[in-house]
Formats: sequence, C-alpha cells, structure tokens
Amino acid sequence: MTLDNKKVDKLDLDMINFGLLWSSFLRRKNLYLRIIGSFLIASSIYAFSTKKTWVGEFNIVIADKNSLSSGLDKLKSIGIGRKLNLNASKIDVDTQLAILRSPSVLEPVYNYVKKKLENEGVDISAYFYKLWLKDNLKIGLEKDTSVLKIEYKDTDKDFILPVLEKIVDEYKSYSVLERKQDISKGLVYLNEQILKYREKSKSSLRKAEEYALNEDLIMFMDKGTNSNIQSLQNSQFFNPSIVQSRNESLNLDFEFMSVSLSNRIRFLEKLIFKLESLKDDSNAFLYAGFTVPELQTLKIYKELKELDEKISIQKSKFKENDVSIKILNLQRDVLMKILKEQTFQYLNALLEDAKEKKSASERKKEVIIKYRELMREANRDKSFLVNLEKEEQELALEKAKLEDPWDLISKPTINPYPIWPNKKLILFLSGFIGLITSQIIAYLLDKKTNIIFDIREIFTSLEGQKVLNLYSIESEFWSSYLELFKKDILIKQNTAKIVMVTVGDFPKEYTEKLKKKLEEIFVKNFYIVDDISESNPDDYKFVFIKQDLIKRYQLNNFLQKIKFFDIQVNKYIVV
Repeated sequence: MTLDNKKVDKLDLDMINFGLLWSSFLRRKNLYLRIIGSFLIASSIYAFSTKKTWVGEFNIVIADKNSLSSGLDKLKSIGIGRKLNLNASKIDVDTQLAILRSPSVLEPVYNYVKKKLENEGVDISAYFYKLWLKDNLKIGLEKDTSVLKIEYKDTDKDFILPVLEKIVDEYKSYSVLERKQDISKGLVYLNEQILKYREKSKSSLRKAEEYALNEDLIMFMDKGTNSNIQSLQNSQFFNPSIVQSRNESLNLDFEFMSVSLSNRIRFLEKLIFKLESLKDDSNAFLYAGFTVPELQTLKIYKELKELDEKISIQKSKFKENDVSIKILNLQRDVLMKILKEQTFQYLNALLEDAKEKKSASERKKEVIIKYRELMREANRDKSFLVNLEKEEQELALEKAKLEDPWDLISKPTINPYPIWPNKKLILFLSGFIGLITSQIIAYLLDKKTNIIFDIREIFTSLEGQKVLNLYSIESEFWSSYLELFKKDILIKQNTAKIVMVTVGDFPKEYTEKLKKKLEEIFVKNFYIVDDISESNPDDYKFVFIKQDLIKRYQLNNFLQKIKFFDIQVNKYIVV
C-alpha cells in the first residue's frame, strides 16, 4: 500500500488538533518561546510608547418631523403641500444619518479641527473630510431607538469637548434651518394665496349681489319683512304659519317663502276685514288695534291713549255735560277718524308689499338656480380663504416654536479612561499572534523533516490492516496486550516462529524493551530481523512502528516492499 500525495494533502487539512499542537510545542519549545517573546517585547514597546487616545460622546434624539407635519399635512390636504413639495413626512432614518454625516452639516467642525492641526504645525495636505470622519467621528443609532449617539476621539484630551459642543451647535443650526426653510416656503405661498382668494371672494360675492339686485332677489333678504312678521307674534290675530326666520329668508327657500307670503296675505286680508266690521264701533276698533303690537307703533295710538286718560280724569272731577269733557270728546272723535284712516293705510301697504313679494317669488326657476350657484361659489371662496388664514396662523406659531428642536439627552462628556492603547489587549493579541506564527513555522519545519508526527497518518496508510495502538499506553502494560496474541498464535501455528520487525529509525532502548517482553511471552519461538524479507513465509510477523521517528519515505518504502514481495504481515503495532 503506497501513501499517495492526495491522501497526504487530505491529512494536512485535518492535522490540527490540541494534541498535535502540544506535542509540537514540546518538540520546539525554544522556537515557540523565542517567537512569542519577540512579539510580546515589540507590542510592549508599542503599547507604552503610543500616544493615548481619548473619546467623548453625547446623545440626542433625531429630529422628528411629525410636529411639523401636523401643520404642513393640512396644507397637503388642500393641495398646497404637494405644490411646495414640503418635507412634512418623516424622512427615512438611514437618510437622516447620511445627512448628519455629510459635509453640508459637519464641514464647519472639520474646518475647525483642521485649523487647529495646522496651527500646531501638523501636515494636513492629506487630511480629507472622509478620512477625518472615518478615523475620529462615529455617528450611529442606539439599538431599537431613535437616539443618536455621537462619539469623537482624539489624542488631545482637552480638544474633545470643544469639538463635541461645536457638533451640537451645528446639528441644532441644521435642524432649525431645514425646518424654517420648509415653514417659510409655506408662509410665502400662503400669503400669496390669501391675497388671491381675498380678491376672488370679494369678486364672487359682488357678482352674486349684483345678480340678486338685477333680478329683484335682494328683497328676500330685507330685515323689514322678518321684523314686520315678528311684530305680530303677540297679536290675537297671530298665525304661526306665516312667520319666516331670517335664516330661511337668507337661504332663499322660495317655495316655502311663496307659501308663507300666501298665508301672510290671507292674514292681512282677514285683519283688514275684521277691522272694517269694527270701524263703526270706535271702542272695539281701538281695542283691536291695541292687541296688535305692530299697530301700536303708530303714534296716533299713543295720542289716543293719553287723551282717554285725560277724559277719565275730567269725568272724575266734572259732570258729563261739562264743557272741558265735551271738547276732549270732540278731539277724540277727530283722532279716531284719523286712526282708522292710518290703520287701513298701513295694513293695505303691508298687504301690497306681501303681494309684490309673492309675485317676485314666483319668478322662473332658472333665476333661482343661477343665484344659488353664485352664492355657493361665493361661500366656497370664503371658506377656502378662512382655511388659508387659519393655516397661516398655525405655521407662524410653528415657526415661533423652533427655538429648541433637538432633545439633548446627555451633555458632551469625556471618558475618564483612554480607549487606546489598551495594553492588556495589545499584549494578549501579540501573544496570540506570536503563538499562531510559532505554530505555522513549527508546522513548516516539521513538514520539512518528513517525519510522521500525527498517528492518524500512520493509521490511514495502514488502512485495512490489523493495527494495535500502544502509543498512548504505558510500556509496563504492553505485556498484557501482547499476551492476548500468544494463545491464538500457538493454536493456529504450532511450529511458527514469532518475528519482530521494526520500521524506521527505531531507538535502541525501545528495541531492547520490546525484545525483552516478547521473549518473556514467546520464549524460544521468537527472533528479530532487521529486514522483513529475511523472515520465513510461515513466521508470525509483528511490525513495530514508532511515531515521531518514522519518516514518510521509510513507511512508504516498507509498504511497497511487502506489496512487491507479497509478504503477509500479521500485526502492526504502533508505539
């Protein structure tokens, strides 16, 4: 059985284990100590000579645009926000972080640091913004939060706080500036739209009023009609069906108004007819007039009331035929005649007014529809103007609240301990690297010697053969294992000789130790040969291989020889 290169390559990949590493260390202890020691000395010099690096930090909450969006989203609802492309919606967190790291925000801080280095005589020709951001500044979010953590590191401990404070100022300025720009754009646009819709609202309302005047519709918004009707509410002749509220008049519900005016006409005609029947009875007529509050507004009713009071006083003093009483009665007759004439004139005037309005309310339907359309347009323009003015006030208030948009959770502070050099870490890493380097060099040296140090390689080369592994067993226990072969060998081969064969550079002390043990077990049936070809075909052959001493070519040559001469090996024993 030959040991081909593919099999050896496969073994090389699997050879690293703790046992091999430890045995490698024991074999080349001095090499390991020299290499690891060199690394530790070099790293110690570096750790104690390197300038200390300090770090400072602070935390803020990323600016939330939701407070601004409460006002600007309303502008979007009426189409203004879309025209302005206002930044009211919440910006993606990654985008915000990119902005906060960009030169547009932090370049003043970079220039501040650069100027300080220049004043100290440092060469800044290759000191670029990206390099500064990468080496000195760390900006990131705390896990599962909107809290932004900013860290700045520098070898100048006293310079860290001023830099952090300047970063805070720049972030505040940036956030206020960005939001003020959004709000200012909104205010400018709103002011333009307010001026526009003020004129438009005036124009649409004027158009509706002019149309109403041209079509004689304005009379339905006259307070006189409403007042005249309400003045009759306390009268004994009051009819609730004729009352029309001012809101209904203004809404121009012409169908309802037509019915109301018809009722009013019937009411007035009934009232005139009633008073006609009472005109010969002055006292009844006067009483009826006093029950109608609207008629009591006539001055003559007041004069008659005062005259009746005088007559009553005179009658309490004089007789009925007294001259003063007769004069007063004559005056009363004249006033009653005038009262009746003024009452009928006033009621007839109200009747004519109601008939004219009823006639006007029966105009064409197209006129009414047109007027309603004009009024709807006027109301719509007015409502839009009110909304614009309200939004202007809200944005102005929002602008006034932008003094402190950032929530500074922690003030800038400096870590009391330097973050670099970390002497323990440097020494640990250098020792670890030294160990790895030592192992690689030791492996290459072992590879160069061509000696087999991994027992698994021997087992793989002897695959399919009977192999006894005594490598991990103390030599005093070897006899108990070798005794197991004695009975089996003697039963099967009574005349067989036991032959001991060694492969590779077997040490003499091992050969003597094995020879002694085999002689004790097999007595005279045992002998040793240096070359397996010297043994007899019937001999029971023990082949001993010593790990850590046998070379690959020696094992390979031995396997080729027994294959070529067709020699049967009974047992391989690895020690």
